[in-house]
Amino acid sequence: MQRVSSSRRHASGFSLTDLIVGLAIGLLAMLVILQVAVLFESRRKATVSGADAQLSGSHVLAAIGRDLRHAGYGLGPPEALACSVKRQYIQPIPDLVLQPVTIIDGGGSAPDTLQILASAKTENSAPARLIAAHAADVDRLMVNSTLAITVKDLLVLQEAGKPCTLLQATAVPPSDYRVFHQGAASNWNPADPASLLPVGGYGNDAAVINLGALDLRTYSLDAGGQLLLSRYQSSENSWQSMTLAADIVNLQAEYGFDDRAGSQASPQITTWHASMIDADGNGVVGDNGDLRRLLAVRIAIVARSAQREIPDTGSCSAAVPRWLADADGGLSDTTIAVDHFADGSVNPDWQCYHYRVFQTVVPMRNLLWNQ
Repeated sequence: MQRVSSSRRHASGFSLTDLIVGLAIGLLAMLVILQVAVLFESRRKATVSGADAQLSGSHVLAAIGRDLRHAGYGLGPPEALACSVKRQYIQPIPDLVLQPVTIIDGGGSAPDTLQILASAKTENSAPARLIAAHAADVDRLMVNSTLAITVKDLLVLQEAGKPCTLLQATAVPPSDYRVFHQGAASNWNPADPASLLPVGGYGNDAAVINLGALDLRTYSLDAGGQLLLSRYQSSENSWQSMTLAADIVNLQAEYGFDDRAGSQASPQITTWHASMIDADGNGVVGDNGDLRRLLAVRIAIVARSAQREIPDTGSCSAAVPRWLADADGGLSDTTIAVDHFADGSVNPDWQCYHYRVFQTVVPMRNLLWNQ
């Protein structure tokens, strides 16, 4: 048998050089794995952030669209639109205009605010009519029907040529044609009706619109990029706000009018504007004739990814979002500014985010049905 020398036995195994090379290869592998993990996590966050923006924008657009389709419900006959409603809650408060949707322009490229008005009465019916003149100093109405009128319902008295008045029903005797609005029984009714009602009161056949309660809500953006939904509580004359979605950086809205001269058998949108216009050409902006020509509202929501992206090289380069907006009464591909916060302060990092624009046109169906 051949014997192995002791020198060969001592030379077998790993040398220090082998260990150093192996350690270096392991460190390089670990570095590659860490870089892949960081890149994967970055891509994952960007994907999740983009999905969150998609969900937020879709949710917001659906919520606003639903409320816009409800706008104008139960506000009475077409003649009542744009009526300025005198009202008080313990003491006089600002008038309420019977306008289904109001766009409060943010100015320039700043976010707009949407205000939507409707009746909260689920079993809404045609307005009742006075069957006897209602003097300004009495606290009861004589109507042709008390159908669906219940205690605590908010009622609006409307007659052509006079401001409207909001009162609250305090008693509705059964099998009777009287509706009481005593001041001592409701904060919405003055102790002296003559202090709120127009001089001479309301004549025979004036409309009595049963709102039940006011369904009044606003959509607006705060300085932190949160979309707020504020609901008016008519039982307490107060507002309650809630956050509907985060990372919403702009809200833009426009009215769609039929501004063709004269009466039209088939209404159609002929012009878009960010503010109310004299659509009927009578020289008065925002009156009854203009609101009766309001057919739709166009809205655009810009949602931003929550994750700020850090580019591998160079600087951030997100594109400015765009939407179809008013251009001299028509529509044009228009940018939506996202380089400022809702409070007007500059956002220097706006290009380091992804943006998604959601836009739609919502028909004012309650106005169309009243044509």
